[in-house]
Amino acid sequence: MFREKPKMGINNETCDNMEEIKFRYIIKIINSKHYKKGEVHIRYYTLDDIEAGQPYNQEYDEHEIKVIARDIYSNVKTEKKQEIYENDIVVVDTTDLQTKRLQTRFTAIVKFSYGFFHVEKSIYTPIYNIYDIRSYITIIGNTHQNPEMITHVKK
Repeated sequence: MFREKPKMGINNETCDNMEEIKFRYIIKIINSKHYKKGEVHIRYYTLDDIEAGQPYNQEYDEHEIKVIARDIYSNVKTEKKQEIYENDIVVVDTTDLQTKRLQTRFTAIVKFSYGFFHVEKSIYTPIYNIYDIRSYITIIGNTHQNPEMITHVKK
């Protein structure tokens, strides 16, 4: 499939530094000769991969699978270069750089709403844009593989 690069600026220059749209697929094996029943796999695909023919169908052609979730990549990485996806469970740990004292520490879920990715501790706490706090984030899991961690977030 042919797609033009977006036109930018007055001279209609193309945008070469645009991030690819990526997704994290959580796939559960229902019935297979090669994989254990109930096994959960994580696969990463670009939008181009998906438009070219849903790659998980090619990989799992002869297996019965269930797509549990599709989480979109935020185009933001932690200081440790981990890609942050929607529904990641993260620890936000802010420290005063001068005194080296802990200021704030909480566990939260990465969500996309209001037009941006943010961390959400509960519905009663402030919303923090993940781009602004990316250097304070550590990914500790995701809501699909670690549902037991969600109870720690929503307290």
